[in-house]
Formats: sequence, C-alpha cells, structure tokens
Amino acid sequence: FFLGGLNLYILNKMKDTILNGQKNNLYYHTRPNNSRFNKHLRLCSYHPRILGKNNSLISLQNQRRFYYISNIRAINRIGPHNEDVLSVIIGSILGDASPLYNKKPFSTLINVPLNPNWITGFSDAESTFIISITKSENRAIGWRVSPIFSIKLHGNDLPLLFKIQSFFGVGSITTNKKNGQVIYSVKSIVDINSIIIPHFYKYPLLTKKQADFVLFKKIVELVIQKHHLNQQGLIKILGLKASLNKGLSPELEIAFPNIIPVARPIVQLPVDLDINWLVGFIVGEGSFCVAISKGTTKIGYIVKINFNLTQHIRDAALLKFIQEFLGCGHTYEIHKDSRVNLIITNLQDILKILIPKLNQYPLQGIKRLNFEDFKLVVELIEKKEHLTLDGLNKIRQIKSCMNTGRIIDRVENIDNSPFNLGSQKPSSTYSINKIQKRSFHTNVRGMNRIGPHNNDVISVIIGSVLGKAYSSNRSGEGVRICYRQSNIHKEYLFWLYNFLYNRGYTSNLQPRQYTRTLQSKEGIVYYGFEFNTFTFRSFGWIHKMFYKNGKKVIPLNIYEYLTPLALAVMIMDDGGWTNSGIRIATNSYKLKEVELLNDVLKSKYNLETTIQKIWIKDQYSIYIKKQSVPNLRNIVGPFIHSSMLYKLGLDNTYSSSFNPHTYI
Repeated sequence: FFLGGLNLYILNKMKDTILNGQKNNLYYHTRPNNSRFNKHLRLCSYHPRILGKNNSLISLQNQRRFYYISNIRAINRIGPHNEDVLSVIIGSILGDASPLYNKKPFSTLINVPLNPNWITGFSDAESTFIISITKSENRAIGWRVSPIFSIKLHGNDLPLLFKIQSFFGVGSITTNKKNGQVIYSVKSIVDINSIIIPHFYKYPLLTKKQADFVLFKKIVELVIQKHHLNQQGLIKILGLKASLNKGLSPELEIAFPNIIPVARPIVQLPVDLDINWLVGFIVGEGSFCVAISKGTTKIGYIVKINFNLTQHIRDAALLKFIQEFLGCGHTYEIHKDSRVNLIITNLQDILKILIPKLNQYPLQGIKRLNFEDFKLVVELIEKKEHLTLDGLNKIRQIKSCMNTGRIIDRVENIDNSPFNLGSQKPSSTYSINKIQKRSFHTNVRGMNRIGPHNNDVISVIIGSVLGKAYSSNRSGEGVRICYRQSNIHKEYLFWLYNFLYNRGYTSNLQPRQYTRTLQSKEGIVYYGFEFNTFTFRSFGWIHKMFYKNGKKVIPLNIYEYLTPLALAVMIMDDGGWTNSGIRIATNSYKLKEVELLNDVLKSKYNLETTIQKIWIKDQYSIYIKKQSVPNLRNIVGPFIHSSMLYKLGLDNTYSSSFNPHTYI
C-alpha cells in the first residue's frame, strides 16, 4: 500500500507505539465511512519493553533476548520489534516494495491525479460492462447472474491499471499468463452499485457504450432487488443482456430460445467535449504512426506520419464531433470492416494543434512514451532530416521501439540497460568494459535471471544472432541463445563459449559435438560443436527484435546495436574473403532487410558496399568493396579471433593492438 504524505507521521507513530509501549492503535483506511470494507494496518498495544545492549529488545519479565521460533504459529508472534527492523520494513512499504515488480510502479505515468472525465474517456475505449450468466447447482433456478466491470490492457500498462484501481478504490487486478494481459475487474455487487455506477452516471460515456452502461445499470438494479433469483426476473435480465455487448451466448440461446431483446437506448452527442475525456479516449484508442516506404527521393525512401483514432462505424458521428473540436483531420468510413477512422496527417496540424494539446494535457501509460517518440520523429521531419540517410536511420531506430515494438525494461539499473548502446561511436579504439563475473547459477529459474548485461555481452549476442546463432523462446521462462559451428571453426566457437562462460552466461559443460548427415550430398556427414547460454527473462527483447512470426529478420533499429564488436562477430560468423573484398552471407534475409543492413554499413561505418544477387532465387549478399577493406580491418580487426583473420584477407601473423585471446 502507499501512504502518500502521511509517511513521516506513520513512521513516528509506529515507533512510539512499539518502542515505548504506548497503548495506541493506528489504522490506515483505504475506504473511509464504510467499516465493513475497511482494509487497515493495526498496531496492537504491547507491554513495555526496554532497549538492551546493541539496541536489542529485552523483556522486563525474564531479561532474555526475544526469538521468533519457526515452530510458533504466526498468530502468536507479536513482537516487540527492533527499531532498525521497523525502519527497514516501513521504508520498504513506503518505497519500492511491491509483490509484482522490484521497481516503482508508476514509471510510465505522469504524477498527477486522474481526472474523472479522463477515466470515462479511457473507459469508453477500453472498459466492458459484463453480465455473466452461468449454470449453478447452488441456485434454486439453476443459474448465477454476476455483473462485472472490467478493463483489460497489455501487461506493459499494469502501472496505469494500478492507478485506475486507486482512483475507484475497489476491485482487483489479475494477470493472464498466457497472453500477458492484465485485467482490472470489479465483481462485488455492492462496489458496482455504490462506486462504479454513480461515477458513470455523473460522468457519462460518449460512445455507444453508454447504451451498454444503461442496460448494465438496469440489470444491477434487478440483482440488488433479488429478482435474479426467480424465473420471471431472470427472463427480464436475459432480455436486457440480449441487447448488451454481443448478446446472448450460444449456451443461453439454446437454454432460453424465446428471449426477446429490449430496444437499445439511444445515445445523444454532448453539447461540448471535455478535453480530459478526449485525452483518456486517446490513451485507449489513439495511435501515433510512422511509416517508411520506398519513394523517389534522393535516398530512395519517404517518411509519413499520422495520428489515428479508430472506432466501430456506429460511432462515426462522435469521431466527426471530435474532428470539429480539434479543427483538423479527416474521417473515413470503412464499411467492409465496420469501422471509422479519424486521421491527422498534415504536419502543421500535428505541430500546431495536436502536439500542444497533448503537451498541456499529458497522456498516461505506454501511449505517453509512444507520443514522446512520435514528437522526436516530427521534429526530425520539421528540420528536413528525414531527407538524409542519417536522419532516416534515426527515424528507423525510433520507429522500431514504438507501439508493438516497445519493450518495457524491468531491470532497475537503467545505466546497464542494453538500450544505451546507441551512444557508442565507430572507432578503431573500442573501449572494453571491465569483466565482471556474474552469478547466473544453474539452480536459478530462467524467469528470475534479469541481468543487467554488459555492453560487450549484448554486442556479441547481437552479432551472433545476425549470423549463425539463434534465440530460443522457452515457454514463458525466458530466452536462451544457441550457438553452433562446424568442426573447422571449433577454435572460434570455443572462444565464444569462454567469453560467455567467464561472464556467467553458460554452464561449465564444454561445447558438445554433434553430427549432421546431408541427404542432398549422398549422405556426407558433417561434424561440429554447439552450446547454449542459460535462459534469461531479460533476453526477451532480443528475441522479439529479431523474430517476426517465427522467422529471423534484421530489426529496424539495427543501426543502434551494430557496434564494432557486433560487426566483427557477424563477419566471423557469416563473412568471407573473396575477390579482394569481403562478402557477408545475408541470403537468409529478405531484400528490404539486406538493404537496411547495407545502408547502416554505409552511413555508420562509411563502407563502400553493394548488394549482389546470388545463384539461389530471391537471395542476396552484401559485398564490401576492396577500397573499404582497410577501413573495415581498422574497425573490426581488434576483435577478430586469430582463426578467423583469413576472413579479412589476413594470416595469423597479423599484428593487432588487441589480442582477442585476452578478451575472454
């Protein structure tokens, strides 16, 4: 629980009560004026104790140190408690302690109270008024009627759901482990009748969901009056439910075939629109979009931006009303999908109308982060930087982390987050972080291994996954990185293994040998070695970045992560010396992904490259020209293992300022 401005008072009061033996009772109420539902913290009265040596508490009766024996029932453990223990506990409760995450739960939120109209606008977008009617042997009529108010969000918006729960002061939050969604629900008929319904009666919904609310309210009134316990009342409730949301379930239609749906209430548009309602509605239904496509510009690409609000076509009048309120944008009805869109594409409308309004009335949750990224892209476009290759790559990086590409880092030490790699500059003198052994032991579950990760480790993994390595998502536990090389590259694979082992990322079991028989080559047997890293929950962002629909891709933000070390590992994996140049085998990627990587090599490392089609249909490789080889050697040479120097056209006598063997 969170006590806000009462922190100091509560801390001192608890100390006085426990340490001085004062007969005080202290309660923290989450719902005043209703004793039945009070949740409280109670400090019981204690017999006086005195502080002994080293601040240990000693009973006056027997002068012995107080112990909490494991075989004593919890109900009989009543203290007293040392002041230091108390301070740690209270500090934890008032600070970061949380049963879900070890970090402050409102990191994606603006620290302002939620406006009631904001709550209604967000509920217009995301809430559902549910009437659950299920079979029950405990009911005389055989059916149970359960009204539920629910808001379902992506797991990344859990802090926002906590804030909504705090606004209402009732309800519970659960997590769907299968899809990662979080659900806020109010199931108590008393809470629904006394808190949820009065709120939406005072601050009405504006979409057609208002009709669902009116029907929901009538059913709750019938349940309060116990009409759901008789057949006639149940039939009346079913008639109302038949017009609510998607109507009756197939089970109910079979059980009650003659139900006549009541007419849905008519929802009128308001005279004026409250800006707080609109902001809440945008958090739920709005999207900030950045699109990059091929075009006739000098760099071959064009960048388009837009803000989009989407609703069911029955709310077309409301979206036109919002368009008039904003004074910009266009609405489009798409009848085949039964939806209507309000879209703002004009740069000046976005700069002078949309952004100022949302700066004045800030968004909440993940949508706020997407808006901040959207503003960065708008700023680049306003400065015409989207017309340059460097600016385009910046926009690609921003776009890759927006909307569905956004990863919420749960690791508390943000300075060690893998997202800080973008500050590294291509240089022949690459700064090596001091090796720190990490204890990611085998008896720790993968979901509990969360890093943080050294920049060099991330670079090696990124380079490996760009090459022959792959990430394996292990059924909710996390992700592991799998390495495999042929027998002729055994030294290189063992270098990778030692690099990761010395940092605690893999077990002490050395790489195992495998065999593979190629049927296409008359049963020729190939030998190689392989190993896997431990499973880490904090590798999930890597898997999500590199895999779309189960297929490996080159991520749009590869510019940020392709450090000199990552480039070196990629070349050791998939590079080759040919015709006085270096060919990178990118034939497993689509042409547009190869073009992206090619652009990054040109803009970030100033390499002269071409894309060449290989003999296999629709497969391509990147060729680094002869004149860029000296530059490339200067960039990646310090990281190339001696057994792989031939891929740069060098032999084992090549003298480097950095010996890879010391880098393990």
